[in-house]
Amino acid sequence: MAFDCSSFAGLAAAGIALLLRKLSGRRLPKWIIPVFAGLAMLGYQIYYEYSWFDHQQSRQPEGSVVISSERDEVFWRPWTYYYPMTVAFTVVDTNNLITHDTEDATLVEFMLYRFEKNILIMLPIGHMCSIVIRLKWYL
Repeated sequence: MAFDCSSFAGLAAAGIALLLRKLSGRRLPKWIIPVFAGLAMLGYQIYYEYSWFDHQQSRQPEGSVVISSERDEVFWRPWTYYYPMTVAFTVVDTNNLITHDTEDATLVEFMLYRFEKNILIMLPIGHMCSIVIRLKWYL
């Protein structure tokens, strides 16, 4: 999905650059078109990466509580050293708590969910099959 939207953003920005070039009477250089496309695609990818946590959080059912989140840097995304992005979070389902009373204390049974953002890479093997490799952020 991100690739499709990123491509669309690149095409739209290239169209804007073409329009600007035409309106300027071709005084703007030709290289402005791929620069606009590249910047738009990069901008959308950065937006998509940083909005992942908010999007996933909005998809949780009512009564889910985020109890922790992890922010990390990625070396091939140098801007994450300045502003790390959320790569994982843990949620407790408060709708399905089961309480057990004992002599000394009250025990609560709960469901704990962990969501991680991983990178999936498809590597072709042979003619008709492929393997999916899941990479962690720290690789």
